[in-house]
Amino acid sequence: MKTGDLVKSSKDTSLSASVGIVVDEWDPKDKRGVIGNKSKWVKVLYPSELGKTFAPVDGIFLIREDHLKVVSRAEG
Repeated sequence: MKTGDLVKSSKDTSLSASVGIVVDEWDPKDKRGVIGNKSKWVKVLYPSELGKTFAPVDGIFLIREDHLKVVSRAEG
């Protein structure tokens, strides 16, 4: 997954009906995003979550890559 990809959350998340945009990729040098070298995390902007009570102010969530499905790849 890379920045700009359009993604949909799986049913394993509370954002399962939401489509978002990857705004930050996982840095392979950052071991905090790895559990057993399998789980990678990305930051995803969910515009539908902006302004909601229990969402981050900027609408950006940290989501595991295996809980996301790429709907459309970013060009380039």
